[in-house]
Amino acid sequence: WNEAAELARQHGDPTVEAFALRGLGDTWLDQADTARAEPLLKRALSVLERSPSVTPERLAIAIDSLAALYRAENKLQLAEQLWMRELTIDRTVVGEDHPQTAIVKGRLADALSVMGDYDSAKHYAAEAVDSMKSHFGDDSMATGSALVNAGFVEERANHIEAASRMYEKAYRILRSGGADAEFLSFIAARRYSFVLTRLHRGREAKEIAAQAKALKVAAAFHDK
Repeated sequence: WNEAAELARQHGDPTVEAFALRGLGDTWLDQADTARAEPLLKRALSVLERSPSVTPERLAIAIDSLAALYRAENKLQLAEQLWMRELTIDRTVVGEDHPQTAIVKGRLADALSVMGDYDSAKHYAAEAVDSMKSHFGDDSMATGSALVNAGFVEERANHIEAASRMYEKAYRILRSGGADAEFLSFIAARRYSFVLTRLHRGREAKEIAAQAKALKVAAAFHDK
């Protein structure tokens, strides 16, 4: 990535330079090394912002990477600002109900719910679920994933009954998705078990917890 960025600089190609910088930054972020990732992702976005030929789509991708870094660093207000900026771009470029717009809404909902803005978080999470249902169907993995996110929002707001309903739906969808959905199924099952315990539905909680454990083992096996 470093070599690609240097070659791009030498040839005066800011788009390729930013792509290489973001690639390296995302690599460090995937390894949870935010200290190395942050200057690279900031630089990638800065390069694109100065380029008159950059497309909105490429700018949105760079914004998203930096927002994800800030979310990992728990710099929630910075993450929110960037995802709002990306959301504005996506609404203009691909439309309000496009899956990419829905993904950004889900990420924004996550950050807002951690910040305690539950009403806004629930609004964006619900819109993300509706968009995924509209494009991929009620029983798609995309819808299941959006429901897991909506469940997290409800749980953080201490709306445990609502969280239980979200996780139950998500788990029903994702557990039929096979190996591709095992990790998400595990997340849905684990959270569903936890909220069932809080609702004093201990027998059901134990059953789901056992299924979650099996899914965790299966996901780890397939990762190998």
